[in-house]
Amino acid sequence: MIQHQVIIYALGWSVYFLQGGFFPQGGLFTKIICLLLLLLSFYHFIQVNLNYKLPKYFIGLNVLLGSFFLYGMMALFGVTTHPLPNEYLKSILVSMLPIYSFFFFTKKGYLSEKKITILVFVFFVFSIINYYGKIYTRLLVSLRGDIDFTNNSGYLFVPLIAAFSLLKENNVLQYALMSVCLFFSIQSSKRGAIIICVTCLFWFFVNDLQGKSIKQKMGVIFFILIAAIFGYILFDKHLSESYAFQRKIQELEDGRGGNGREDIYSTFIDYQWNGTTPLQFLFGSGANATLDVSTTYAHNDWLEIAVNQGLLGVFVYILYWTLFYREAFVKKDRTMIKLALQLVFIDYFMRTFFSMSYEAMTTSATFVLGYCLAKEDEYE
Repeated sequence: MIQHQVIIYALGWSVYFLQGGFFPQGGLFTKIICLLLLLLSFYHFIQVNLNYKLPKYFIGLNVLLGSFFLYGMMALFGVTTHPLPNEYLKSILVSMLPIYSFFFFTKKGYLSEKKITILVFVFFVFSIINYYGKIYTRLLVSLRGDIDFTNNSGYLFVPLIAAFSLLKENNVLQYALMSVCLFFSIQSSKRGAIIICVTCLFWFFVNDLQGKSIKQKMGVIFFILIAAIFGYILFDKHLSESYAFQRKIQELEDGRGGNGREDIYSTFIDYQWNGTTPLQFLFGSGANATLDVSTTYAHNDWLEIAVNQGLLGVFVYILYWTLFYREAFVKKDRTMIKLALQLVFIDYFMRTFFSMSYEAMTTSATFVLGYCLAKEDEYE
């Protein structure tokens, strides 16, 4: 049973993230799942920090989580009074604590090659279920049966590319699954997901060519051409059929970010420069202060942190990404472990500029991070 707890843990989070699709959000069942998994994750957090020699990435992660925890506790105890104080800390812990759990499971030897394959397919299947769950919810609230909308679940398929890169024994299977990721990213109409997906696929293929024979390289190049043609046809077809997608592409052609992001960004920049005291500028206005400045989050990690945690918070975030970059790119080995880390870095670093990154890590992404960071010393 102990050997299988990693599967149970991953299934638990996968079920939890289905809420808001085929079953309601915030129900008692999902609250119990979340509480139990967070308690287990916190136990793993303590065990990992006390008992293992950690890669430098964890210095950045520990400092970042410590900063979030401090501001979250100040909100919970009423030191700062901004909307949704409970959600602030919970969403961040749910997003990032599982990294420690998958590191712990890997160090304990619970993740065999067979279990890795099982986990990857669990994440894949649940991402598809989540995607269609959002469509199901849309159908329930739409009087016209309209499912032409931007499906945020498109982002779930991007970190799967990093997970699929670990299936190193079967290139054909990797390419097939990654093509499915491209399909769902395009179908979601999420421009950010499409751009990051294409970027990650390009980086994977460039690295996958390294060390292959001429014959193997020709096979990879042939697949890239097929994938490019497939992607173009799918993109063109979806563009011709989806008004929501047409509108988003038109916004890009007109030089607009879309969804009012230019106005949102300017509001937060103006507040931070002109509406804060020197103390607030340095240390921030508190957890979820952005919801008092505007009616929505910043949709940009750097602005969100600047408003909530000030210049100090931005420096902490820079430290986190600097150590992550060094872990993923500075060491020159070409193992699939390192490539998987690079793919997660590319995915979530790009998101920091137009989405929410630190509180939106999928279980597949935390699995890749925890597993690869625990195994990388075996390949150096």
